[in-house]
Amino acid sequence: MIAGLPFVPGFRTIGGVAIGMSEVSAGRFTLLNLIGAMLWAVVIGFLGFLCGHVLELILGEIKHLELTFR
Repeated sequence: MIAGLPFVPGFRTIGGVAIGMSEVSAGRFTLLNLIGAMLWAVVIGFLGFLCGHVLELILGEIKHLELTFR
């Protein structure tokens, strides 16, 4: 659950407090939080790359329309 907190809106902020009140050790929390942060960075980075690629494909398809209106 700790590794998945960055993916749920609102839990990224509140989750640390809730886990701090539980009996999770600081080392375990740090390790799982680090794994979650790296996973979040990879997923968000890949989604950004994918969206950029799709946008480039769409803009490439309409580029010929731009030339006809000049």
